[in-house]
Amino acid sequence: MPLTDAHKRQLSQFALIADGYLRLASDSAQIFETFGMTKTAFLPSSSITEEVQKLAMLSAHLSSAAIRLASMEEVLKWAGFSRTTYDECRSYFGWHPSIRTADERGQSCSEWLHIMLRDNAAHEEPPITHPDLEQQRRRSRQDCIERLTFAEVLAVT
Repeated sequence: MPLTDAHKRQLSQFALIADGYLRLASDSAQIFETFGMTKTAFLPSSSITEEVQKLAMLSAHLSSAAIRLASMEEVLKWAGFSRTTYDECRSYFGWHPSIRTADERGQSCSEWLHIMLRDNAAHEEPPITHPDLEQQRRRSRQDCIERLTFAEVLAVT
């Protein structure tokens, strides 16, 4: 099915916005701190240094770019394009046990990273303990993202 004018407009807007966020995060290319290092800095007993503020903003820019890239895949899905990484990732981490797959991409930060970052930014952090398969997968997603350096996230996004 060909893209409608509305789909083309949406894709153009998302691409422009994602590019803007990636430009804002371009300083990340030389940062080898882990993506999750800012998490503890925002606890009530912590003080937030200027460096942590900078890293938190870079993290937000990278996540915002990822949100737009994931949204582009969603538009392509609505337009009738089949087999998107969006669907595959959502099935892996989804709520419906009957459609969960055993895809190895869910156990690493892979071509799904933009969707994983989008979902990570939009959901409460999963618990450390693993009461069920769904929570295990979400915890693994969180751990994977937190281990990446800013440079790696920028390179993959």
